[in-house]
Amino acid sequence: MKKLMTVLFAMLMLFGSAGMASAVSLTYLIANPSFENPVLSPGGITSSPIDPPGNWAADDPRNSVPGWNVTSLNNWGTYAGIYNNTGQAPYGGIAPDGNNIAYINLPYSYDYVILSQWVNSATITEGATYTLFADVGARAGLNSDNGTWWLQLYALAPDLVTQQWVTQSYGNPSIDIFTTQSVSYLADSTYAGWTLGVALVAMANGTEFYQINFDNVRLEAETVPEPGTIFLLGSGLVGVWIFARRKFRK
Repeated sequence: MKKLMTVLFAMLMLFGSAGMASAVSLTYLIANPSFENPVLSPGGITSSPIDPPGNWAADDPRNSVPGWNVTSLNNWGTYAGIYNNTGQAPYGGIAPDGNNIAYINLPYSYDYVILSQWVNSATITEGATYTLFADVGARAGLNSDNGTWWLQLYALAPDLVTQQWVTQSYGNPSIDIFTTQSVSYLADSTYAGWTLGVALVAMANGTEFYQINFDNVRLEAETVPEPGTIFLLGSGLVGVWIFARRKFRK
């Protein structure tokens, strides 16, 4: 009887876990998620101006943030790039992941810059929850006014033309400290089969210079097994239970 109870307990644990959501990392599908490309020496920096309606495509050799589309929507004079923070003053000389961080400089009022990309091979699945994470900070000494970060998730239609924003989160970054921010999207049938897109946005809310930094971008998908799958697994477990019960009776 003890053995039978052990088998039953194990079956219940397995069945219960089968009905739970499971998270899978999709970060490997994001190009340059921690901005370690290009390799820079300590204090090294890449930089390029973005002049509206400025847009550097992800594969443009002039793009200072490889793998990411860089877009400025309002004023002239905005800059974006990658900075090797090793041993430097900002953030205590430490990057959240690797050595580099991405920076966005916003010298004008109500300007904003977007780093975006379509996640390679990530097709939106109905019922899945997608969560975008990023470490966000504001550089001390370069933030005399207020700024805002945004994390956004997008959907790209199979025609590769139609785009739709699906959700976003935003806030004010901490000065000289990275904090982890996130945004989640529970996919329904509306965009099932579309390609997922991610965006990091920095916006200046005033009239003075501001720098917002991003690093350690991650993406997770959490799925729940379909009822049919759970039913089949449950049926199989019932069969195992009957077999075990008969065996222990002998």
